[in-house]
Amino acid sequence: MDQQNELVVQALGYWDQAVQLGKDWLLSPAAWSQLGLLIAAYVLAVLATRILAPRIWNAFKDNNIEIPYPHRVVEIKGNASDVTS
Repeated sequence: MDQQNELVVQALGYWDQAVQLGKDWLLSPAAWSQLGLLIAAYVLAVLATRILAPRIWNAFKDNNIEIPYPHRVVEIKGNASDVTS
């Protein structure tokens, strides 16, 4: 019983640290600016992909450049009875 109380006290101590860390992060202007930069970078990457990918693809098609699609082929050679035994 005493050990369970120690576990609960230790867990509550970790919980308090996590809450304090969360509060510090929420109130930190540096964290918000990093989050803003991360979101801006994501949006920029999505927009660049949507704009540039079709243009690159069409430029390849216009110049008869084909991009091969990788296929995996499994070939079993030899006698099938050797595989099952």
